[in-house]
Amino acid sequence: MNDRIVIGIPGAWPSRTDLVASIATLSNGYLFAGRVLMEVCTSNACELEVYEHDPKLRHAFEIAGRDRISPELLTQIAGHTFTAYVIGSELSPAGVAQMRVFAAALLRSGGFAVKVESTGIAHSPEAWLRDIDDQSIESLYPLFHTYIGSSEYYYSCGMKNFGLPDCSVDRSVSPATAAETMHAFNYFQLNESPSFQEGHTFSLSAEAPKYRLSKLAYGYKPGSPLDNPFGRWHLQPDQSSSRHG
Repeated sequence: MNDRIVIGIPGAWPSRTDLVASIATLSNGYLFAGRVLMEVCTSNACELEVYEHDPKLRHAFEIAGRDRISPELLTQIAGHTFTAYVIGSELSPAGVAQMRVFAAALLRSGGFAVKVESTGIAHSPEAWLRDIDDQSIESLYPLFHTYIGSSEYYYSCGMKNFGLPDCSVDRSVSPATAAETMHAFNYFQLNESPSFQEGHTFSLSAEAPKYRLSKLAYGYKPGSPLDNPFGRWHLQPDQSSSRHG
């Protein structure tokens, strides 16, 4: 499942039949049959799996949502009956944009909120549906990407949705600088498609500190939806004068 975009949308549909009917009447042009969610006018489709109530889901949304999910919405999520998971196989900006639209169809059909399982980030319906027609990287990146930390590194998480490696920075770097550097590095990947190699260096500007690149496995178990099959670029503080980017 590490090579899929997976998004969960819980709701209080009384039965699976009601979920099917809600999609048909409220989604603005989608149908759910078998395990397929399809936009009728384009025939664009993705896999859709439905699971019954999960007592741990409220806590999962609380952790993944941080301050983006209100207490009232968490209470609503706790009362869900089913969670619909849209699953896509195209790991690219275009694939991300399409999966955002599929998840929006579930929200319009009675879904409460969105959790991008392949990133570990959750959003309110208002945040997900805002500027829904905007397919720019600037609009998509915050919805499908986040930052996490371990005892050794700061990590980006979610770049695999776009078909790219994530990145990491040593904890010897300040949190603010690490976040700024990872943000710039990932946008550079998305917008410029650079051909990074082991030993290249990256910096925010000619005057800014440089980081030497090394390619590593991302670190999650290969079957985890959070794992990145493209690995990660580790940015190690470096004093050399060579620079890439």
